[in-house]
This record gives sequence, C-alpha cells and structure tokens, in this order.
Amino acid sequence: MKTVVIFGGAGFVGKHLIRILSKNGYKIIVPYQSSTNEAKLRLFGSSLGQIIPLKFNNIKERKIENLLKNADVVINLKTLWQGNQALYDKKIYEFNVYLTDLVNKFNNQKLLIFFSGIG
Repeated sequence: MKTVVIFGGAGFVGKHLIRILSKNGYKIIVPYQSSTNEAKLRLFGSSLGQIIPLKFNNIKERKIENLLKNADVVINLKTLWQGNQALYDKKIYEFNVYLTDLVNKFNNQKLLIFFSGIG
C-alpha cells in the first residue's frame, strides 16, 4: 500500500482528496497543526487505520522528517487566506521551502505536489 502524506488534509479540498485516495487503497497520513476532528478524518477511510491524523507543531520536528522519509507521495494543501505578504512569506513560503528540502533529502524521485488556494 502506497503512503500519501497530505499537509492541510483536514481542509475542504483535503477531505475530498482523502475520500478519493482512500477508495483507491492508499494509506493517508494527515499532519495538522490547528485543532481538527481526528475521528471524523479517520471515517473517510475505507478500512481501519487507513487514515492517520498526526498532530505537529513545527515542520522541523523529527517525527515529520521520519514521516516524509517513508512516504511515497507528499501533497501540500496548506494555505493562508488572510494576512499580508510578510505573513505569507513566513508561514507558507518558508514552510514550502523546508518541505521541498526534506523531500529531496530522502529521494528526489518522490512525488511532491503543492496546491495553492490563493492563486
């Protein structure tokens, strides 16, 4: 079973993506920072343990590095709807730069998908 990690998977687009991927047999790990309904996320799976929500505080945590090391696909849906350019640079841009560096550290053939809801 291939493993997909979806940052921002608890959001609107993420929940729909989880439904589709779970029907196709993927194991899905959803790292999240803000509070989310873990039980509801797990119910999107078609089998027990197929969807795993994972609380994290910072992308630089060791558990995120270990998670990405074993993932087949990494999808980043994390976005910021409000704020100024400086906030965007700090929260989204830096997150993406670090995430890309981590994925490339382990395997530059690993699929990394970034989806931006802010255009």
